[in-house]
Order: sequence, then structure tokens, then C-alpha cells
Amino acid sequence: KDVLCRAVLEGHVFNLYDGFCRMPVESKEIRLTGGLSRSEVWCQTIADVFEAEAVPVKGEGVALGAALHAAWVWSNEGGKKCSLQEVAEPFVILDEKRRQKPKPLNMEIYRYQKRLFHALSNRIRGEKGQDPFSLRTDLSSLIDKAR
Repeated sequence: KDVLCRAVLEGHVFNLYDGFCRMPVESKEIRLTGGLSRSEVWCQTIADVFEAEAVPVKGEGVALGAALHAAWVWSNEGGKKCSLQEVAEPFVILDEKRRQKPKPLNMEIYRYQKRLFHALSNRIRGEKGQDPFSLRTDLSSLIDKAR
């Protein structure tokens, strides 16, 4: 049961990471909102997979984010040009006690798992790419060394 729950969590994080990789941004910090941000395991997995610090936002981030985005659009449409960061900064309160830093060994293992996930995703979609089965062998060797 624990292994299956962990696999679902990691699969979800890998999907988020794949989407993130398509955006033209690099981040040293990932801010987390929603119910899962209360989970230390979730926050640590995000930090390790994204190779960036993960910090939960205090309060209900989704509703606040929507309101701040609306305020930003309203301000810019009204002629007062400002950045989204300028609008959001005073209202976003980070839960610094729960900040997670990436762990080097976890990052190394997740680098292989991300490649494996990407290779499997490509194979399922019928696209060419790395052989997922050879990657799995490499990953197993790495995990055995870590034990």
C-alpha cells in the first residue's frame, strides 16, 4: 500500500515537472498551495524532483492567487502598469518553518526516474526516445549502491 501511494505521488510530481520543463523559466524556489502542501513528504518530493527549495504558502493560496491575479489584470487594464510580483508580494506569506531543501541523494535518484518517466511517456505516445528498459537497469544499480 505504501509503495503504491508513493508511486502515485511521484507520478503526479513527474507530470508537474514535465509541464514545468516546457516553460521558459528556471526557479530556485517552488511555492506550494493547497491541501497537499501540508504534507512534508509532498513538499520534500517537489524539492527533490524540481531540484529547488519548496516552501508552502500560509493560508488558502488558490483563492488568494485568483484574487491577486484579478487585481493585477484590473490594475493593468486601468492604466497602472505593474508586475504580478508587485501585486502579490505583500499578501503571500511563506511557511518558512516547513521549507524543504533538495537532498543530494534523492536528487540523483530522481534524475534517473525523471528520465525513465519521460522515456516511458514517449513510448506510450509512440514517440522515439531513450529505451526505458535500459534506464530502469541503471536506476536499479544506483538504488542498490545507495543502500
